[in-house]
Amino acid sequence: ASWEVEHRQSQEEHDSGVDAAKVTADNARGIHVQLHYEKSAYTVMLLRHPSTKSALSSKEFTSFPLLLTRMPAPLRELFLEYLATTFDTHVSPMRLRSDFLSTSLEQLLSHFPSAQSTQRVSTVVKAVQIQLTFPSAAPLLKNLDITLSADDVARFV
Repeated sequence: ASWEVEHRQSQEEHDSGVDAAKVTADNARGIHVQLHYEKSAYTVMLLRHPSTKSALSSKEFTSFPLLLTRMPAPLRELFLEYLATTFDTHVSPMRLRSDFLSTSLEQLLSHFPSAQSTQRVSTVVKAVQIQLTFPSAAPLLKNLDITLSADDVARFV
């Protein structure tokens, strides 16, 4: 319910045409980049730490410690190279422990509507994607991608 309230507010702001002059380096939560090519759209988000009051760490440096991408690997590598050469950045993968990931997934699923609820899981989530990587355990199996559709997520919960 809180997500819907938040989403509704941001959608209303978007629909009403939020004044770009109100967004400054001091109050920006991050940078959102969209790449459109023919019928495909790819997204990149650079986010600052939510507890900092300003994206500016100093007059010469802007800190966005979290980079989220949704694009094919070759395009992502090209974008990361662009960031590194143009803005003198360093990008490295964030390794999350498996117990943290499983706890996070369980917490996320616990917030989904129950089977008795009038709200359906498919209205809350489109799909859940999980990628398991086996860097050294299985030389012929590098990763395993699992996608659960909204209907499957409801049965999974």
